[in-house]
Amino acid sequence: MIHPPVPYTPGVEGAGIVIESDTWQVGDAVCVRGAGVGLVLDGTWTEVAQVPDASLSQVPQGMDLALAACYFVPVTTAFVTVRDLAQISAGMSVAVTGAGGAVGGLVTQLALEAGATVVALTRNVEGWCRPRSDRLIVCQSAADFSERLGQVDHLVDTVGGQDLQHRLGWVRPGGSCFLIGYAAGTQATLDLPNFVLNNVSLVPVNMLEHDQRARKVSGHLATQLLKGELQLEVMEYRLDQFAQAITDVARGALAGRAVLRCGD
Repeated sequence: MIHPPVPYTPGVEGAGIVIESDTWQVGDAVCVRGAGVGLVLDGTWTEVAQVPDASLSQVPQGMDLALAACYFVPVTTAFVTVRDLAQISAGMSVAVTGAGGAVGGLVTQLALEAGATVVALTRNVEGWCRPRSDRLIVCQSAADFSERLGQVDHLVDTVGGQDLQHRLGWVRPGGSCFLIGYAAGTQATLDLPNFVLNNVSLVPVNMLEHDQRARKVSGHLATQLLKGELQLEVMEYRLDQFAQAITDVARGALAGRAVLRCGD
């Protein structure tokens, strides 16, 4: 992970109201992202953040600050994965791990929108509420998936960890696994003979390499969110609930994204 030497203020994205700027009007609602914020500079987890003007962009019209603070990364990551890298289209089959999370949920929605059949794996099948489709199958575990279904064209994996090798077996030869996250662990071991024999491509999704594309499509995706065509759940925490927010994120208790509200 990239972070400045401690002590520092974390937070690589956010949204707020301008109180002083050489280029923005006082009172403007802005998103904060990029220009080293939270990486080489102090971040957004604070009541008053001092950030470069280059890190600011206009909050999409009609979007509340909580959603504006956190929509960019999950929607653009999902879009680039589904549309650009996997090129998912009608008739394809896709498995999505961590489908109850922010990125996994949006991947599921965009794959369905593209006409694919989607197998969504989530720990909370009973609480699944979005989206619904006759081309969607919701499973709770790898065993559930293996018992009910055959292989799929592509796997979008937000989980990582040592079980990745097993999940690659869900993909038919010639397909691909797009690795977005590593919620279950940062390391995985591959049995190279089986990996070569299975002929499944493992594709890391590095959004630093797709930043220009993400910025280009973010406006359209924001419009889809505002129209309800895409859904991203947001759970807000007050600054004094910081510890609870970190705990909930760590144990995977969120259906979407957590937002820390640091001021009024």
